[in-house]
Amino acid sequence: MYDPTFREGKPSDVLLEGPPPLLRAQLDAFVDLLEAAFALALAPDTEQALRDAFETWYEEAPQTERVDFATLVAPRSALAAAARRGESAVMSKGLEAFRRALDARLSTAPGTLPHRKVRDVLVQRQATPWPGTPPVHAPAAAAWLEMVEFLVSLARNDDFEPTAGQVQVLERELASPLHGQDATTRARLRDIHRTWLRLKADWDRVDVGRRLVLRWKALDLLVRALPPERRIEVGKPGDLEAYARAASTLASTQSGYEAWSNLARQPDAVLAVVDGWLGTLPPSRDQVLLYR
Repeated sequence: MYDPTFREGKPSDVLLEGPPPLLRAQLDAFVDLLEAAFALALAPDTEQALRDAFETWYEEAPQTERVDFATLVAPRSALAAAARRGESAVMSKGLEAFRRALDARLSTAPGTLPHRKVRDVLVQRQATPWPGTPPVHAPAAAAWLEMVEFLVSLARNDDFEPTAGQVQVLERELASPLHGQDATTRARLRDIHRTWLRLKADWDRVDVGRRLVLRWKALDLLVRALPPERRIEVGKPGDLEAYARAASTLASTQSGYEAWSNLARQPDAVLAVVDGWLGTLPPSRDQVLLYR
């Protein structure tokens, strides 16, 4: 059964002994602050490489630098609390303070392993593979392809993982068709990190029943996206066994790459399904730092 977990482990886990100890919660906080401060969603491989880099660095770092790192990520909880209270100005000021503090660390110690990884992320943030109105930067394009990949895997009950070459090819191919989307849809693609981060957080949080609802929604989405000559009937939504049978039937109609490539060209249809499952949040709750 395809049943991913997007954030594993307990925040209280001690990853390295101190003083002070490195907690999983601190790496979680750094990832959350980086994504919120720079409006992006880290790719899975990039996030894992960044976490590994911090652990490697932490083992040899002097205590003063370890304390500095703890200080850097400590505001995450307070900023989330400010977001819950609707204090957007406080949250914005806090994220700006994080950006300045991170920039200072990158300037004073640019050669450390985690800082090199962070700099790579920020360089990617400047690239724009899908120009237009508004432009869609590289991390947003990657997040869109990852979210569609997740839905395709869910619909097929199979962990579809495109190769790096396939990702590059599809990213190039999508520049033209997505350029023709209206400004509202392109704005959703530019800000897709918000939808993708919330979808991952909710998936990790909900029970089997809620996950089953999304499984069927993804399956129906792919069935409706099939070319007319391949259209199939999968029946009404049922239990996990019925889903598995329907997903197997669907998977036999086309390759994972075909399904992924086809669905990635239909942002309005994909977003309607995802938005319908997630539901709406009041503006005060629709903040990246509150998704987890």
